[in-house]
Amino acid sequence: MKVLQKEINEIVRSCAEDENLRRVVLEIHSMTKEERNEFFKKMEAYFSQLSSSVDRQAYKFFSILFKDDVRNIIVERIKVRLTKGS
Repeated sequence: MKVLQKEINEIVRSCAEDENLRRVVLEIHSMTKEERNEFFKKMEAYFSQLSSSVDRQAYKFFSILFKDDVRNIIVERIKVRLTKGS
C-alpha cells in the first residue's frame, strides 16, 4: 500500500479540483461488483491497443480504482476533503 500512497494522494487532490474526474471515481465506486468487472474487461480491451504515455497513465489510474480497498480509501479521503472545503 505504501507504493500506492503517492498515487492515492494525487487522485484525491485531482478529484477535489476536478468535478468530472470526481464524478468518474464516484460512479465506479457506486457500481456493483459485476458492473465493475464488466467495465474493467472493456477498459483492458481498450487500453491494450494504446501505448502512449498518456494512455499508460490513464490505464494506471483506472487500475488503481478497481482495487476495492484502495478505491474505498480514495473515496473516503475525497469526501473528507470536500467536507473540509480544501
